[in-house]
Amino acid sequence: MKNNIEIEDWFDDLNKLIQDTFICLKNINHFNELRTDNKILQQDFFGFYIYQQWFVINIQIAKIFDCKKQQERNVVTLFSKIIKGDYDSDIGIILKKENRGYPCFQSIEEVKDAAKQRREVIKQKQDIIKKVSNVRNKIYAHTDIEKIKDFPTLLEIKELTELSSEIYNGIRGMLLGINTDFTKGVISLTLKDIVRLTGERRTNPSCSAN
Repeated sequence: MKNNIEIEDWFDDLNKLIQDTFICLKNINHFNELRTDNKILQQDFFGFYIYQQWFVINIQIAKIFDCKKQQERNVVTLFSKIIKGDYDSDIGIILKKENRGYPCFQSIEEVKDAAKQRREVIKQKQDIIKKVSNVRNKIYAHTDIEKIKDFPTLLEIKELTELSSEIYNGIRGMLLGINTDFTKGVISLTLKDIVRLTGERRTNPSCSAN
């Protein structure tokens, strides 16, 4: 069910996208950490699994940062709406809430200034964002695959993932006085656990289900 305050719907949607990127990033990091000493990770299943993680993280980051009409929830569009005053009424309602935490914004102008600052940060990351967008548009759409040469690195993906969290907390967090730690939203059963459990079953068949 949608909120009565439209800007909160933006934050709800962004929260889901950012959670996805942190989960995928954790799984990719675990895979890279474990694959040298675990032959099981050389199995086709895990190769396809990591491909899926790269697929999802690339798609979700593109949704967050790539400013296109078909991606309504990108943060650039959100910043533009905030700066133009489209959400002045929504922000005003939030600022009047008595249960906000601290520190938090005290005025609409503070929110607009924060949006302007983060819009400038995103401009500095356009080279990476273009890489992500290009991969999403061509490789994952299965067109012109042979023409793609410049893939985003894991460090670049990590940079945008962390930036998305900073943006979320720098706007939504400061509106409500609440910080969201996306690293804690990662699923409890990780790739490390799966590798460990699979190894136990392979060395001790009695652990397998009847």
